[in-house]
Amino acid sequence: MSYRISEFQNTREFLYYNAKSQMDELETLEHIASGKRVNQASDDPIDHQRIQQMKTELMENSDFSKSIQTMLSEYNVVESSLNAIRDSLERVSELAIQGANETYGANGRDTIADEMEELYLGIISTLNTRHEGKYLFSGTATNTEPFQDTVTGNYSGNSDIAQIRISSSDTLASNIPGDEVAYGAGGQGSNEDILDLIQDLVTELRADNTPGIQTNLPRLKQTIDRVNGLIAGIGSKTVRLVNSQNYYQDFEINLRETMSELEDADMAEEISILNQNRTAQEAQYRSQSAILDRTLLDYLG
Repeated sequence: MSYRISEFQNTREFLYYNAKSQMDELETLEHIASGKRVNQASDDPIDHQRIQQMKTELMENSDFSKSIQTMLSEYNVVESSLNAIRDSLERVSELAIQGANETYGANGRDTIADEMEELYLGIISTLNTRHEGKYLFSGTATNTEPFQDTVTGNYSGNSDIAQIRISSSDTLASNIPGDEVAYGAGGQGSNEDILDLIQDLVTELRADNTPGIQTNLPRLKQTIDRVNGLIAGIGSKTVRLVNSQNYYQDFEINLRETMSELEDADMAEEISILNQNRTAQEAQYRSQSAILDRTLLDYLG
């Protein structure tokens, strides 16, 4: 038993496959124009989902990298400031040793005291360092000048520690409050207080009191060691940040390579598909034309 396909059915199938071929061609042209094999979920649902997840990870990593870069910049200024304070203390130590020498007279000690007062003011100025509009040694009160009163050396900031997120599960202290730098753990007036120490030395020098100067010499070593500890702490945090930054840079490179493998179009392959599709369309047109010609002849005959 033979079946004859009606003209209507034949035309409907031709229109269906022709429309599909045109849609496939448009999709291939989109791949070629964008350079991407996966532009939307319908192109490849699984790979599209993976690509979107990778893009989210890239955005998160970019935020962490920016935070790390900001912290590295601030740490660089903080470390330079601490180095300047340490250098000033070492100069104070040299001057104190000179002043404790009995060969110096009262006039010589007054001259030493003058230089120490300048070093004191220099340390205060360093503690009031600003970076990108913020006071670095004010705790979290970054708009407040930490050491406004140079006479008393009182601290106007707070002792709060700011935390910066450097990964989804890790944070790092981003500041050193000025009272910690100036006074140490013992607080204002303690043996570790840099400002109080220099003021005491100036007082003893002005009084021409050699024993009083000598009494403060051990405090100088203690404060210098403490500042060196702060510098070492910043150095270790800097290394940690640099390692994290390098990790994110490597991770981004690897992630983008994987995304490229999933997302980017193979141009040679896409052009080949385009040519095949157009060849198939031409064959469809020829076939349909032949069918229509025969149908017309049958009708006329």
